[in-house]
Amino acid sequence: MAEKKILLEPGSFYHIFNHSNGKDNLFENSENYRYFLSKYFYFVGSIVSTYSYCLMPNHFHILVLIKDEHEIIKSYYNKNPGKKNINGNEFLMWIVKQFGNLFNGYTKAFNKINNRKGSLFNDSFKRKKVVEKDYLIKLIHYIHYNPVHHNFVKILKIGIIQVINQSLITMIAE
Repeated sequence: MAEKKILLEPGSFYHIFNHSNGKDNLFENSENYRYFLSKYFYFVGSIVSTYSYCLMPNHFHILVLIKDEHEIIKSYYNKNPGKKNINGNEFLMWIVKQFGNLFNGYTKAFNKINNRKGSLFNDSFKRKKVVEKDYLIKLIHYIHYNPVHHNFVKILKIGIIQVINQSLITMIAE
């Protein structure tokens, strides 16, 4: 079961996901997808390695590896140049806050462009720690095939997905 209040630990894999409120869409056009990804890399690109993701009109799934503590601390001080020491709990909460900044920033921009108000996402983002390699491999497949499962597309370009899946599985197995 995914928990929405767990902290994100360096060196661990997580399945990050969320859904839009009600029947709203998170993404209305290709520019929305592009903007979300640009904000994703701005806010969390320096603290995660992204292994797999799928953005669909009303929800998303992302598989990340939280980078090691040294890289995250470096990112923290780059984004907070005046700050001095950071303690352990503050450090772990800052990682989660970067995801919150991503989703809040995207929501504000989406709302402004679409003349809407209020939350765009269901609650806080969900995250599930991935500890078993078998589950990690199944999760990669699940994320890539999610658009078919939800009938957003009928067929995926199998050759491309197989290459991506096999590359990720090989990296993980090593």
